[in-house]
Amino acid sequence: MCGPAVIGSVHIDIMLDILESKGIDRRGKFEIGVGGTAYNLACNYKSLGSQASFISALEKDGLFTRLILLKLKETAGKRWISLVEDIGESGFVGIREHGDLTQAVNSTPIEKLVLKPCHYRDALASASFLHLDLNNSIETIREFLKVGLPAYLSCVSESKALKLLDLAGDNRINGITLNRHEASALLKAANRSRFHELSSLIDCLWIVTLGEFGAALVKKGKIKSLHAPMIKNIVSYSGCGDAFAAAFIHAKEVLKLSYEECAKAGFDLASKVAVKHASNAFDGNRLQNTDRMIFVDALTGLYTRRYFEEEKEGLERHEKMSVVLVDIDNFKKVNDTHGHDAGDQVLRKVGEVVRRNVRKNDLAVRFGGEEILVIFQDLTGKDAWTAAERIRTDIEAEAIETGAGKTLQVTISGGLAEVKGDCLDNAIKIADERLYTAKKSGKNRIYPAA
Repeated sequence: MCGPAVIGSVHIDIMLDILESKGIDRRGKFEIGVGGTAYNLACNYKSLGSQASFISALEKDGLFTRLILLKLKETAGKRWISLVEDIGESGFVGIREHGDLTQAVNSTPIEKLVLKPCHYRDALASASFLHLDLNNSIETIREFLKVGLPAYLSCVSESKALKLLDLAGDNRINGITLNRHEASALLKAANRSRFHELSSLIDCLWIVTLGEFGAALVKKGKIKSLHAPMIKNIVSYSGCGDAFAAAFIHAKEVLKLSYEECAKAGFDLASKVAVKHASNAFDGNRLQNTDRMIFVDALTGLYTRRYFEEEKEGLERHEKMSVVLVDIDNFKKVNDTHGHDAGDQVLRKVGEVVRRNVRKNDLAVRFGGEEILVIFQDLTGKDAWTAAERIRTDIEAEAIETGAGKTLQVTISGGLAEVKGDCLDNAIKIADERLYTAKKSGKNRIYPAA
């Protein structure tokens, strides 16, 4: 199913829920997650089965960048994230009372940049329409409007809604989504007062969400009121506008439905978000199992090299231990012949087979690229070789699906070494040399053989 290219913000979200109405030091609770209007839109489109491409930018060496990137792998579909030096951290702190957002502070450095479509050709090649949030700079929005695809804009705050004044009269915009507060702020700044006057600013479809009162469509100076269904057990309206926008536009652009049917789809998705501690329908936003996100490789499910370095000192206390360093044979050829998506699928499946074949006290690590390190505790000699050989034969026997009904079979080569004394690094160096020997000897083998 075709879908949008979503362009805009993603950031660390800190949400504070006030539980006491009085006092300076009030009792409350907080959640840390990943958010951003464009991020929520991309997740909502994914929940609808739409193939969204997500385009954004982050601080190259940002404290939270790695966490955000790992979360994006789980949630936001295909991603094109530019890592830029010295633009600053992306973050949002919001305060909610009785489920409504009452105060917020944000840092969205993406608005300092000018993102250009020529850098994202692959993302745009599969897109049937564009959806940009107003955290983007006006220059970025104008660049993407040149692409010629149907284009929609989503407001993110009352202050940033005023950016629309700089786009007044631009007839390349198909639709704009905003809430009633953002619409009122925009009209006031434009010396206007009624929703139907939005059409005099930009001649497009205006989608105004009204909370529990539903929504209003404004086009050519005419208003159509849309009444929301009754929702029980509402947790928060936060994120409901983004959900309504994504579902409405998906129904319009992809499913080609009437405005009434689009509105129903919008209310249905917004209702799902309203009863969750979430800001989108696909994902709960919260960063759960943060240690796992940092220490487990998202693609293979194996531990990261960073985790190995953290644990190395403790591992070296074991008296009996072996290591095998394996490498996927001809992996570059897989990428060159079948594409990087197929290569990712191979890594994913190889990681799955390795995890299936190691014991709880063993450690399997994505050591770098297509190299995998396995540390066998309490195994040496023939027993260690047998364990490594079982991994090799299981991978060789695996038919790996790469899409469109196609399958691949791959092999691995490995070097095996026993850990002498407390020098794990030295054993890995020996295993690396033996891996090279296995490659030179014809591949698809563990060296030395038992």
